[in-house]
Amino acid sequence: MFLSANKPIRITANLLLLISCAYLVLVLNFPFLSKAVNTVSATGDANTLFLLSVPFVLFCIFIIVQSLFSIRFLLKPVLIFTILLSSILFYATWQYGIVFDDGMLQNTLESDSAEAFSYLNGYAIVFLFFLV
Repeated sequence: MFLSANKPIRITANLLLLISCAYLVLVLNFPFLSKAVNTVSATGDANTLFLLSVPFVLFCIFIIVQSLFSIRFLLKPVLIFTILLSSILFYATWQYGIVFDDGMLQNTLESDSAEAFSYLNGYAIVFLFFLV
């Protein structure tokens, strides 16, 4: 079946949820997945099924959490916010090697605007533009 230019593609809420969660897991959590694979492989006890289960479990967690917000007018804003926030976190992890934990979140909330805007540059904006 060929796609027609006259017929718009309709995406259901469930399909949108699946696509966005797959994007969150496979693209925006790539640094986490690659570190998990490297860490497990370095032990010499790498089990292929375990390594394949990591993105699957992460995908299931994202589906469960995002489906809590699958109310008609709330789903898209929540998905947009989640993807934007995940893109920013992906950039910081990719560019600066930052690991986001409780201490890092506390540092982020305690930083002033001058420090926060020092990380905002042309490269970051272009990177986020193509990521989102």
